[in-house]
Amino acid sequence: MKSIVCLNGGTSLTSYNRLLTKYLAGNYQAVVTWEEPDLLELPFIDGTGVNDGNEQLRTFLKQVTEADGIVIATPEYNNGTTASIKNALDWCSYQPYPLKNKPTMIIGASVGQLGTVRAQENVRAVLRSRSLAPQLVDTPEVLIGNADCKFDEDGNIMDQRTKKLLTLSMNALLNLM
Repeated sequence: MKSIVCLNGGTSLTSYNRLLTKYLAGNYQAVVTWEEPDLLELPFIDGTGVNDGNEQLRTFLKQVTEADGIVIATPEYNNGTTASIKNALDWCSYQPYPLKNKPTMIIGASVGQLGTVRAQENVRAVLRSRSLAPQLVDTPEVLIGNADCKFDEDGNIMDQRTKKLLTLSMNALLNLM
């Protein structure tokens, strides 16, 4: 069975991005294993790339290295991604370069009309670094706007277009894997 590691930048347990990844994990559990490490447990990078024995960091890098595919779920705050996503990507930019050529999909949900357009562009700009350079799923883009209207009170996706986008994008990721 293939494995996916999700880098989820949603910091609250009720974030729309966590609901998106919960939907994917549940709907694809027959074909992939799903790990979603807590990015808030990672130390902030200091520019040296040296892991001074931090167990959470070591586990995270091992998970990313061994994964067959990556899902990056980013909210949008002030026209960009979250510090937790940026920090996780920065750690992946050091040897053994665990994201290099790895099939990767970016998704995101926000209450704004444009969804996570700017945050995803921010993530794509970071991923263009030669030390990261994953194999990106470019279409369809999953930019869920007005997220507060797309879920029911139990956190289930009600919007059929959102479900379709997630399915198309996830199938594209699986094809790359």
